[in-house]
Amino acid sequence: MIETIVKVFLRDKAGNLDSFTTTINLPEQESHAYYLGRSWNMGVEGDRMMECYKVETVEAGHTISECARKVSERLSSHFASTSGGWNVPKDMPFMQEFLSEIRTLCDLCLRAGPAPELLAKISNHLQTLGQLDQHNELSMIFWDEQKRHKIDMQPWIDEWHACECDFAAWYAGLPPDIQGKVIDYYRKQKSL
Repeated sequence: MIETIVKVFLRDKAGNLDSFTTTINLPEQESHAYYLGRSWNMGVEGDRMMECYKVETVEAGHTISECARKVSERLSSHFASTSGGWNVPKDMPFMQEFLSEIRTLCDLCLRAGPAPELLAKISNHLQTLGQLDQHNELSMIFWDEQKRHKIDMQPWIDEWHACECDFAAWYAGLPPDIQGKVIDYYRKQKSL
């Protein structure tokens, strides 16, 4: 689940201003859309209706895999020893087990695959393209391999049509190494 912390700016009909900061379980753009133009009762003793006229992001949300990657990097840089164990103070034996549990959790999160939000964005993006543009985009993912004649794209294009251009179904049927190339390609796309 992606969380975003936003500051919501309010104004009533008389021009009085107010604001509040909150966490919402939505990506950044969706959280802005959720609050903008909505009315909120800011009254304590009586009604004081105010409308949201502006939203600012305090902290953009992170996916589970982004958080797991960050924690994993910090574990390695701050606690990992060169012998493969953990550098922990002698008077804190529980830390050894705790750090190992955190590492396991990070590894599980990173192996869980891409976030459903990313798969939905990719699917929506591909659905806006015509058939030729879809083929071109899918071919671009494997451009380097095609140039070196290491991959034949036709089976993946055929499978794309067999799945009726359903990205999630097509993606699920790909071998893990191909899935990795697809997700790496889309994670680098600024437009998603």
